[in-house]
Amino acid sequence: MSASILLTGGRTAVGTALVRLLHGQGVCGIAAGRQPIPTLPGLWRWQKLDLATAEPGCAAHIGTLLHVAPLWLLPPLLAPGVLPALRRVVAVGSTSITTKRTSSDPGERRLSLLLEQAELTATALAEQRRIPLTILRPTMLYGVLPDRQLSVLARFIARFGFMPLPGPGRGLRQPLHAGDVALAIRQAMVCPATFGRSYTLAGGETLSYRAMMERLFAAQELAPRIVPLPTWLMRLGFAGMRLVPRFQHLQRGMLERLERDQVFATDAAQQDFGFVARPFDARAVAWAGKRGCNENDDQSIG
Repeated sequence: MSASILLTGGRTAVGTALVRLLHGQGVCGIAAGRQPIPTLPGLWRWQKLDLATAEPGCAAHIGTLLHVAPLWLLPPLLAPGVLPALRRVVAVGSTSITTKRTSSDPGERRLSLLLEQAELTATALAEQRRIPLTILRPTMLYGVLPDRQLSVLARFIARFGFMPLPGPGRGLRQPLHAGDVALAIRQAMVCPATFGRSYTLAGGETLSYRAMMERLFAAQELAPRIVPLPTWLMRLGFAGMRLVPRFQHLQRGMLERLERDQVFATDAAQQDFGFVARPFDARAVAWAGKRGCNENDDQSIG
């Protein structure tokens, strides 16, 4: 089975962690995408593939698909004839499918709908072809490579030495390390109990948004300086930051959710395939935040 594994999204945080994990276990495979992945270990090779326009027979020998790319790119790969030997699929979605469903931001609502439609279509195609499909929905990813939220905050703290916050920041979060998602994929791919099911994945520690910020300060050996600002001023700041390309993912819906709890049960994942996540490691976020790099995973903010 290991010789016929196809990984999509190898440049994302989870994809990078997953390749390292599998390689360390002696598992070989192919990482597919439009851009080469220069850091692939020896047991892995890159194959050029446009996931949105995959043609029949593009990877005729592939038996296992580990889909870490955006979920809406999964249905084309499950279309009849595209991967004719496919026998197993594990895909990564996002808790954004529920947390952003009623957002006031149109872009976030579109993302939620896009994820929902992708899950429904992929499930229907997998059932049609009798391929066991497992969907994992992580929340608030961090680690390995910069995420799209926490590392941005870590960079801000490192540069300016303070963090503006509208309100007390009491909303609860469960930040999840990308390495734990990679391990969950590895566990689920060989576990029959996960066939045809979806699971929510969350970090091993629940803490308030403010407490997360305090951890980010401590990880950089800084005294916490959290400055309360009016929501309207924060919205203006977000609008200004969105003019910079790397901050275009920032949405006003993020501000609205600061005081809302986003806590998810992971009992099913723990029971079915032994999922256990580590506590929040702010040092991993600070490391990524100080160095920075490009990250292509835009669906895992939660």
